[in-house]
Amino acid sequence: MALGIGLGLVGALILILGRAGGISAAGFSHAAYGLIVVACTLLYAFNVNFVKTQLVHLHAIELTSLLLGLAAIPSAFVLFSTGFVATLTTQPGGVQAALYIAILGAVGSALALLLFYKLVQLSSALFAASNTYFIPFVALLWGLADGEAIGGFHILGMGIILLGVYLMNRFKPAPQPAPDVAAATTAS
Repeated sequence: MALGIGLGLVGALILILGRAGGISAAGFSHAAYGLIVVACTLLYAFNVNFVKTQLVHLHAIELTSLLLGLAAIPSAFVLFSTGFVATLTTQPGGVQAALYIAILGAVGSALALLLFYKLVQLSSALFAASNTYFIPFVALLWGLADGEAIGGFHILGMGIILLGVYLMNRFKPAPQPAPDVAAATTAS
């Protein structure tokens, strides 16, 4: 399992640092932004394990509401301290754009979080978190759709990520037998 996690991380780093012509000194010019994604992935793993071990008593809808509500506080502060209201009212289509962003947040983010936390409750934290390794893969596909060049290192990175996810989910620890509750109560 550790091998799968490590391979997924190596594959993501290859995607971040790789250029169409290979990994070079120029590949590190924007690497810091990609490494922020790696840091977020590690925090994401912490989040999943914390939810699975400490917040198991909350339903997925309660957890999603709590987290989005807590995130709304600093988000509102940043939003209203940046001139958002002035831009919203003075730019043509500003209100419509804000409405679409609100729909995207409500439907996209909230629904995705709800489904994700339900998946965490129904399966292992590792299985639920393994989807984070696909984020660079999807970003690469968006880059391809935008006309960016895809090189051998990109293909290699995607392959290593997929191998890592496969290894993580193939070798699961043996399930532990459930304690015999009836025998424990009759023995006492």
